[in-house]
Amino acid sequence: MTFSLQWGAPRSGCFGHGGCSDHARLGWRAPDRWRPVGGIASIAGAVLAGMTVCGAAKAGPLGVADRVDAQVRTAEIPMYGQPRKPAANLLMVSVGNGPPARVLLDTGSTGLRILASQIGPAVERTDRQTYDEYGDGTILRGYVGRARIAFPEADHPVATAEPIDIEVITEVSCKQGAGRCPGLSGDRVGIMGVAFHARDTVFNPLAQLPGNLGQGFIVDLLGDRPHLRVGLTPEHLRDYVFWPMRALPSRGPTAPPAWDSASVNACYRVDDYDAGCYPVIFDTGADSMHFEMPAVDRGWLGRGGHLHHGRQVAMRIGDRLAWRFVNGPMAPVKAKHERRSNSGLAFFRHFRVAFDSQNGRLGLWQAGHDR
Repeated sequence: MTFSLQWGAPRSGCFGHGGCSDHARLGWRAPDRWRPVGGIASIAGAVLAGMTVCGAAKAGPLGVADRVDAQVRTAEIPMYGQPRKPAANLLMVSVGNGPPARVLLDTGSTGLRILASQIGPAVERTDRQTYDEYGDGTILRGYVGRARIAFPEADHPVATAEPIDIEVITEVSCKQGAGRCPGLSGDRVGIMGVAFHARDTVFNPLAQLPGNLGQGFIVDLLGDRPHLRVGLTPEHLRDYVFWPMRALPSRGPTAPPAWDSASVNACYRVDDYDAGCYPVIFDTGADSMHFEMPAVDRGWLGRGGHLHHGRQVAMRIGDRLAWRFVNGPMAPVKAKHERRSNSGLAFFRHFRVAFDSQNGRLGLWQAGHDR
């Protein structure tokens, strides 16, 4: 899921299927991965409450973010599921000494975006405004703030050593005539993008953690203890299959390195139909797997391009790993005309995924794979 707010003037002409042709450049994908809520009124109170803490940074009490242990090399952060979702993709953060807030971990976008009601007193407001208009009619407005980010449920103290740029959402609305449109629901009040591309106004908070903690992470949603591992060690990376990630321009000479996480090709097959091979994003923010199906029988597809349930789907990654499954409610698949394919969240029930920023590589560990 890519969820990037662009600061500055509105760019309404560049969203939706009739807008800009280069969706990857905008960092945008269809918002059907957002969980619908009952209109704007359901979050209006949260937004208005957040307006009371949107001023300049104030000295706050010592919080989790103030306790940074430079000796911590690795830590584990628990993750939580949502109803009717195939795997856990929520975790707790604290922004500017604010209360613990549940956000979606999104490996397909970069930067933290959070409702203003969920930030603490130690957030510095900048004059950079954010605006985004999506193809479904959802409009988000806010500003770029600077704050330290902490992970209060980690098994060791984990926080950024310095304030980093985040996007604070102060208004959620619908475009006139759009009717009801998605937004942020009560069980998640923000989205933390942890991809390593640097084209958005804000950047991956995990890459800005101090020392070894900022060198990479593993998303491990297998078993009954789903978690995010920050700070990689050789022990944690044992038996992974690795691919190099393409280097991208960074945000500056002192900024963390930027990488293209869609540097691995995957090939897809549905029953006896070969759909082709495409770069793949391993994406915790996408409900559905999607890839192009240029010559598929249109009778196989339902509303929104979703593949009718019960089809045999195969995904081959490189020449060493493969995943075969029957698509259904907990492993949905859709046809989508995009240059890059998407693993979907269900993929993470079968694979651990390592994003190794220090060495510029992506690794997969498959449950049950013969090593």
